[in-house]
Amino acid sequence: MEFKRVTELLDKAVKDVPEKIGFVDVDGEMTYQEMYDISIRIAKAIIQATGEDPAKIGEKEPQPVATLIEAGNDLAACMHGILYAGDYYSCIDETMPNERIEKIFETLEPVIILTNRETEEKARSIQFDGTVLVYEDILEQEEADFELPMIVEEEVSQKLASVVFTSGSTGNPKGVMQGHNGILYCSIANRDDVRIIFTDHVGNQSPMYYVMGVLNLFFSIAAEATCYFMPKELFSQPAELVKYLVENQISIIDWVASGVTVISRFSAWEGYEEELNKCLRTVTFAGDVASTKLINKMKKVIPDPRYCQGYGASEFFYTFLYPMERELADDERIPLGFPAEFVTAYVIKDDGTEAKDGEEGQLCLAGPGMGLGYLKDDASTAEKYQDNPLKPGETIYCTGDIVERNEYGEIVFKSRRDFMIKHMGHRVELGEIELAACALDDQMQCACIFNKETEHIIMCYVGSLDEKELRDRLKEKVPRHMVPNKFVRMENLPLNQNNKVDRKKLQELYF
Repeated sequence: MEFKRVTELLDKAVKDVPEKIGFVDVDGEMTYQEMYDISIRIAKAIIQATGEDPAKIGEKEPQPVATLIEAGNDLAACMHGILYAGDYYSCIDETMPNERIEKIFETLEPVIILTNRETEEKARSIQFDGTVLVYEDILEQEEADFELPMIVEEEVSQKLASVVFTSGSTGNPKGVMQGHNGILYCSIANRDDVRIIFTDHVGNQSPMYYVMGVLNLFFSIAAEATCYFMPKELFSQPAELVKYLVENQISIIDWVASGVTVISRFSAWEGYEEELNKCLRTVTFAGDVASTKLINKMKKVIPDPRYCQGYGASEFFYTFLYPMERELADDERIPLGFPAEFVTAYVIKDDGTEAKDGEEGQLCLAGPGMGLGYLKDDASTAEKYQDNPLKPGETIYCTGDIVERNEYGEIVFKSRRDFMIKHMGHRVELGEIELAACALDDQMQCACIFNKETEHIIMCYVGSLDEKELRDRLKEKVPRHMVPNKFVRMENLPLNQNNKVDRKKLQELYF
C-alpha cells in the first residue's frame, strides 16, 4: 500500500494537479489546492479549540469530531480537516431529529461539532457540552500561525478515521469504526475495479453518512478525478437527473440501485440517449437488490457504458464488483461476482463448515479493509466479528447475507437472514419473491414484508399491473407457498436515509 493515512490521497493530488477542479457542488467548484488549504485551516481551528499541542498530534489517540453539514465541498473540507488534526470524523444526517442525534452523541461523545451557516441553528439546538465550530467563521478568521506537522506512519494506519452510524432498526444506532487502512484499501481497490481515471467526472449521489458517499469521494481523489456532489432532490425528478448527467458530462455513477433503476423505470433517458452513451463510462449500483429487468432495459437503450453490480457494507466498505458481461435473464439475480483483490470471501454453513458450490451459507469476509468493530458495543462486535471456523486465528466479518456459488463460480446473493421466513411449512426467502415479481413488469418495484402474528406475506409494490393480474402472473413464476397473501399497490415505496427501501416503515404502515 502506497499510502499510510487517508489524507495522503489529497496530499498526492495537490502535488500532482494543484489547480485542477477536484470538487463541484451546487454552490461552486474547488481545486485540489483550495481543498487542501481550507482543510489545513479547519485542522488548525480544531487543534486550537481543543487546546492540544500541534507538535504532538501524531502521537495522540484520535478524538471524535461530528459534522452536521449536507454533502458538498464544505463537508469534504471538514472531513479532511478532522483527519489532518489527527482526529476521526462522524458525519451526522443534518435532517435527523435532535432526539436521535443526541442518542448517537451518547455513544460518540464528540468534542466538537463542525457545521456551516446553513445548519448552524440546528447544531446549536442540540444538547451538547462541546464546542460548535462554523465553517464560514473559520475561513473569515485569521489563520493560526503555527505549522501543522504531517503525521507520519511506518505502515498503513489502523488508527480510527471514521465512525459511521447504521440506520439503527433496533432503535439503538450502532457506530461502525473504520480505520485509515479500511478507507484506503477499499477506496483504492474500488477505484481500480471501476477503472476510474484522471479525466472522469464522478457523480456522487450518496450522503457522507453512508459508505457509498465516502467511497465516491475518496476513490475520486485517489484517481485525481473530479467529484460532483449531486443535489439530492434530483433523485425524485428523473428527467432533471438525466439532464444533470449530460450537462456535467458525468462519466462514473456508483449509486444505490434505486437511483439507477429510477432512470429505467421512467425511461428518463428519452431524448438524451446519444449524449448518455457518449458521457457515461461506468454505471455501478449497490446498496440494495437491483431489478435485473430494469437494468437490462437500460442496457438496451444505453449500451456503451460498463454496467457493474457492487457490494459492500458499513462494516466493510467495498468487497465485490461484478461487471455484467454475460447476458442475464430478467428473472435471474445479478451476481455479486468475485471478491476484490484484498478480500477473502467465505461461504459458511450454520454448522461452521464451508458450503460447496450450489449450497447456501452465510457470506463472511476477511481482509485489511474490514472495520474495527462497533464503538462502545462489545456484544455487537463479538456477534459480527468472529473467529473464522475455517481458519482459526483469522477474524471474519459475518455479513448476515445468505449466498451460494453458481455454476460459473460466482457468488450470488440469495437473501438476508432476517428476510428468511417460514410460510405454510416452507422456508421462504422474500428476496426470491421480489425478484420474480420485478421480472413481470418494466415499471415494477416491490418489497415483501412478513406478519409473524398472522403468518401473512404482504407485497408492497409500484407498477402497471393491477393486484389480480400481478397475483395471477406470479402464480406462474413461484410455488403456491411463495405467493403473497396480500398485495398493496403504492405510488412510491418509502426510502430510508440511504435511499434503500424502508422496510421498517412498511411494517409500521401495514402491521
